[in-house]
Amino acid sequence: MIDHARTGIVFDITTRLKIPTASAKQNMGSGQVDYAIQGDLYKTISKFTLSAAFGYRILGNPSGITFHNVLYGAAGLGYQLSPTVTMGTSYTMGQSPVRLEDSRDLMLYISQRVTNNFRLNAYGIRGFSDRSPDWGGGINLRYIF
Repeated sequence: MIDHARTGIVFDITTRLKIPTASAKQNMGSGQVDYAIQGDLYKTISKFTLSAAFGYRILGNPSGITFHNVLYGAAGLGYQLSPTVTMGTSYTMGQSPVRLEDSRDLMLYISQRVTNNFRLNAYGIRGFSDRSPDWGGGINLRYIF
């Protein structure tokens, strides 16, 4: 992570690993491991945080199907409600791994810092393409080290 405190700009590079947990036999998942590398850029202005992300995902190919590796990106805006609570929005676009319509989603979220390393997030999603969910949501617990 590169943190340029004087300008409020932070750049971070992360890797992601998706372990197959859904049943490939029931067509709920590919049964393959996926990898990604992602760059994130943040700029803080008072209580607002502007964000941008750009990534490349390497998809596992199950038997009989060829998935193409894909690019994805996002832009967002967050607002710090308190020292431990942030709310915001993010717009995400991603290439289709089977060369269909790209995904486009808008997410609204609220994030609660539980400790210095743990964040509890709740979010809702609205999709704007055939490859995106019409509506969705969830919660997650995130560990940052």
